[in-house]
Amino acid sequence: MTTYLIDTNIISAVVRKEESAEKRFRQAIANDDVLLLSMVVLYEVKRGLLKRDAKKQTAAFEHLASQFAWCDTIRSDWEQAAEF
Repeated sequence: MTTYLIDTNIISAVVRKEESAEKRFRQAIANDDVLLLSMVVLYEVKRGLLKRDAKKQTAAFEHLASQFAWCDTIRSDWEQAAEF
């Protein structure tokens, strides 16, 4: 089991249904990996979706976000997320 801090770009790719991102996300879930979401990412994604009035994508994001554990982050977390 691996722990991943997921960044905004990964969330956006999954919400847009990009095949490679969805595949990695499904693999992580199948492996029982821990997927972490920070409040910064929540803010960035939700603000962008609300600004565009993207109701379907907002609903998809909210469903997706419910599958993550939440965390406060430190510098090393961000460095690890950059490698994902």
